[in-house]
Amino acid sequence: MFSRPRSSTLLGGAVAAFLACWTGCAADDAPDLATEFNADHGPFEAAPSVGEAVAQITTADGATLSFINEGEPGAEPSIGVEIASSSPTPVTDALLAQDPSALELYQAVAPGRRAPQALLTDHERAASGRAPRQLVAAALDGETRSYYPCDDTTSWRNSFTAWAPVLDGQYIATNESGLTYGYVGYAPKFYFDVCRPFDIVAGLGAYYTGVQRRASSAGTWATINTMTGALNIQQRRWRYYHNTPTCSSYQYRLVVSSGSNRYHRAARWADEWSCQLSP
Repeated sequence: MFSRPRSSTLLGGAVAAFLACWTGCAADDAPDLATEFNADHGPFEAAPSVGEAVAQITTADGATLSFINEGEPGAEPSIGVEIASSSPTPVTDALLAQDPSALELYQAVAPGRRAPQALLTDHERAASGRAPRQLVAAALDGETRSYYPCDDTTSWRNSFTAWAPVLDGQYIATNESGLTYGYVGYAPKFYFDVCRPFDIVAGLGAYYTGVQRRASSAGTWATINTMTGALNIQQRRWRYYHNTPTCSSYQYRLVVSSGSNRYHRAARWADEWSCQLSP
C-alpha cells in the first residue's frame, strides 16, 4: 500500500526512464488509470461534470488558479478555486490565509484586470453586500520559492496549517497511495490539499485529483473541478477551496487516485450544521 523509500541511484534511474518515456513513448503506452479505478470503484470519468472554469490566472509566485463556477445552469454562481503549483507559493498562501472571497483573491492576484461577472455576483451573495477587501499580499514567514517536493512532511503540514483557517473538521494523512475518498458533508466552506513527493515514478502511473458533489446520500456523485491530471508531471501540489457563509445543498468529497504512487492529503471544513445556527 505504501511506497518504500528509494535510493538516490534507483530514483535517478527511474526519473530518467520516466522523462525518456514522457518525451518518446506513444500515447497508447500510458497507463490506463480509468481501467484501474473502474475495476473496483466505478467509472469516475463517466461522472457528469457540473463545474465551469470562468477564469484562470498564473500568479507571480507560480501558482495556477482556476476559478470554477459550481452553480447550476441558470442559477446564481457559486465559485470554488483550484490551485496547482510546483514550488512554494508564499504570496498566494498569505492571500488564502486571509479567508478571501473568490473575487477578493482574483483582484489581489490580477490587479487592474476586470473580474468575470460570475465572481462579482458570487461576492455579493457570499459577502452580504460588503465591498471587496484589498488583501495584503505579504509572504508568510519562513517560506521560500525553492523546489517543493513534499518529501518534507513537516514543511507540508506547516504550510497547510498556515494557509487553511481553523475550522470544525480536519483530517491529515501522509504517505498514502492508491485511492482515497475524503468525505466532507454539507459544509459551507472547505479547504483541500494534496501534495505528491518527488519519487512519483512507480509504474509511471498517472494521478486523478478531484472534487465531487451529490445532492443527497442517495444521489450520484458529479465532478465539479476541471483539472484531472493536476499532479502528473510538472505540478507537485494541488489545492481546492470553497468559501461561502451559507450551508450547501450538496455533499462534497475529495477524491485522489494514484496507482502505487505516494501522496499526502489534508482537508479542513466547516461543520455541516454550524451555519444553520446563524440567522
